[in-house]
Amino acid sequence: MPQIDPNPAQHPLLTQNLSLSFGESTVLHDISLAIPKNCLTVLLGPNGSGKSTLLGALSRLNRPSGGIAYLNGKDIASQNTRDIARKLGILPQSPLLPANMTVYDLVSRGRFPHQGLFSHWTARDENAVITALEITGTLEFSNRAVDTLSGGQRQRCFIAMALAQETDIILFDEPTTYLDLRYQVDVMDLIAQLRTQHGRTIVAVLHDLNFALQYADYLVFLKNGRIHQTATSPQDCTAELITEIFETPVTKLIEPVSGLPVFLPLRKQGGL
Repeated sequence: MPQIDPNPAQHPLLTQNLSLSFGESTVLHDISLAIPKNCLTVLLGPNGSGKSTLLGALSRLNRPSGGIAYLNGKDIASQNTRDIARKLGILPQSPLLPANMTVYDLVSRGRFPHQGLFSHWTARDENAVITALEITGTLEFSNRAVDTLSGGQRQRCFIAMALAQETDIILFDEPTTYLDLRYQVDVMDLIAQLRTQHGRTIVAVLHDLNFALQYADYLVFLKNGRIHQTATSPQDCTAELITEIFETPVTKLIEPVSGLPVFLPLRKQGGL
């Protein structure tokens, strides 16, 4: 991966000296981070390290108490909400789902940023929705109610809604939460496909370290609300780094098919 240029115009998302507080509690401290274009960037760290808070700051859901977040080279705080939604989509950890809504209707909500006050549904809107359904493999059950689907199927529907926005940037907050192993792989394969085959810039908060290492192009490790370290390749991660970040001794192994590292925690002597 090329060296990151700190110029805001060179990156889809960038923060400079960003801090964020909730009341008297400072959650993020002096975050300067450039998100590379057309890459899958993963935010990692222990619980409470500020991963989801940082994702919210990148999307303007969370307002910084200091510093600046840039979207396409411009201060995101100065941009119109509808304009932001045409450039950046975000899928929260537990998105709200109205009862009995069909898959097609849910995905169609992704077109709201492109609808004016008196706009009518257009052929472009229809094409964007159908394309999103096809990419995510949800077209075959697009007439079903979303709440009748499995957890993995529902998550693909929400990803389709984000795709229908036709944004170049998509943010995901723990997209595999509550899913079993099969659907975790299914969802992460789809997210990786959005980057490799459809040119999206992806930022994701992931809880599972080893899962992240199998998919990430760029890794950002947070600890205590600060960027502890970044890695431009999973191979750059060492057992010493992971032990330091998560405060748990680990050993490093190599996954034989991908050649990528995995880390296993070491049992404490005498542990149950």
